[in-house]
Amino acid sequence: MFSPGITAQEKSTDAAKAVSDTVVILPIPTTELMVEYEKTAELISKQGKLQISDEDHTKFDLERDTILTAVDQFLAEDILQSMDHTNVRELDNARYLVDLHIDQIKDFQLKMTKRTRDIMDGSIELVQNRKRWELSKENAGETGIPDVVKIRMDQTIRKLDSVNSILQEDFTNLLIEENIFSGRNAQLKSLLDSISVKKQLIGESLYSADMPPLIQEFASKDTSIIKHHADQFVTLLRADV
Repeated sequence: MFSPGITAQEKSTDAAKAVSDTVVILPIPTTELMVEYEKTAELISKQGKLQISDEDHTKFDLERDTILTAVDQFLAEDILQSMDHTNVRELDNARYLVDLHIDQIKDFQLKMTKRTRDIMDGSIELVQNRKRWELSKENAGETGIPDVVKIRMDQTIRKLDSVNSILQEDFTNLLIEENIFSGRNAQLKSLLDSISVKKQLIGESLYSADMPPLIQEFASKDTSIIKHHADQFVTLLRADV
């Protein structure tokens, strides 16, 4: 489904670390260990459901490939590579298709963004919970906790790490996909600008071509010159009267 990227991975790790560092995390009191085991098990089950399943992967791949293929084929059309011989109708049609592709990308990005935020929030909860168990384990020697309890702490920490590792991978890959779609979106918006410029040039060309020679001459000069000629014309009319 996805391809890994170092930059995106760094972003996901930094995001979780930045938020977790703002929360004061304390070790679990010995008397509450059993209750916390149950809470952590529920947390692991809950956040584990956030990972992207094989079915979700398949649906995502199909929708992503459909959108990207359509956009790439559209951007590769000859009429868009060189607009030298395009007319206004062709440009209007191209603009409509550009807007359509941009809307499709926007809808897909919204779904990815929601999934990304959910995964990031889940990962942060796992990181914070892991920190509590890590602190509790460090304090185990001082509180005289039996080795069997320490072993269970280690097992709990490993389970948290396992689920979080999967979420981090999904988070990273979603960021990569969002970057790809952002790139296509930028290309489409650049094309919109090119279409607007071309339409303006065509409009100016038609305007100049349809104007009588005298008006074309005046249009390129200062308006005071036009007023001067008009005043002269009025003076001649009065003289004839």
